[in-house]
Amino acid sequence: MTTITQFIKLMKSEPRKRKRRWIIGEDKIFSIEEIDRIRNVCWKLKWDGIKGKKYYLVRDWFMIQLGLFTGLRVDEMRQLKIEDIHIRGSHSSLFVKNGKGGRKRNVWINAEFKEICEEFLKLRKRFGFDDNTDCCVFVSDAGTTLSKRAIQKSFKRCVKTAGLTEKYSIHCLRHTYATYLLKASRNIKLVKEQLGHSSIKTTEIYISLIKEDTKEALKNLYKVERPFIKLPKPKKKSRYRLKHISCEYVKPGTIGRKPYNQDHSTPEERWEEVVRICTEIIAEHGSIDRE
Repeated sequence: MTTITQFIKLMKSEPRKRKRRWIIGEDKIFSIEEIDRIRNVCWKLKWDGIKGKKYYLVRDWFMIQLGLFTGLRVDEMRQLKIEDIHIRGSHSSLFVKNGKGGRKRNVWINAEFKEICEEFLKLRKRFGFDDNTDCCVFVSDAGTTLSKRAIQKSFKRCVKTAGLTEKYSIHCLRHTYATYLLKASRNIKLVKEQLGHSSIKTTEIYISLIKEDTKEALKNLYKVERPFIKLPKPKKKSRYRLKHISCEYVKPGTIGRKPYNQDHSTPEERWEEVVRICTEIIAEHGSIDRE
């Protein structure tokens, strides 16, 4: 009876809904031209902020750089503190204390972003903000920690100033970082660790975004690069040119690949034949071509 009861409950229950796989479109990824444009615009805004003493412009410049070079989530940006930026050692990184699901991770950064971090921390101190390591990186002009909404608005302001489409959200910086990192490294496990994904299946969604590399790989399938050897032009051979003449004894009938010595002559007899040929050439031409 227990088995029948369980079967009846199973038939009455609703079927489980399959989770749809999340797909990211190409419209969520910055192109190289768009990356250069927004970085250049924010670089100019930074200098305008320094000259006009407007800290929020310097902060927005660093926010764009942070998203493009680390792929942090917006909440991870909000919680980032000065002590979490490690740029003194040979291996620079950012430490995320409370990522998605409460997971911790180190996000490794390159030399270019290390210099950007050093410059930002100096400018931050120049504007009079507390350099206490427990302070948050993103603060308002009054020194209070920015909310997620405030960071999102700052991003929209940068996008609008750069003349880009407003369809981009701040999370597109993370998608852009993941796509180009996968394209550069070909290491999906590295991308997973940098982004802090719990499952590599989540990271696999970025594979579909490198279609150009897929087309190029299929185009070059089974093609092996062969070195191109440019052969010299053959020289005009002389009628009486003699090559590889040897008086050593060879097997009767062959010399190299050509039939030779079919009459089983001795080395002395062959030498006399060579002398006779040379004498005829000298008598006709006056010299022997030594090539």
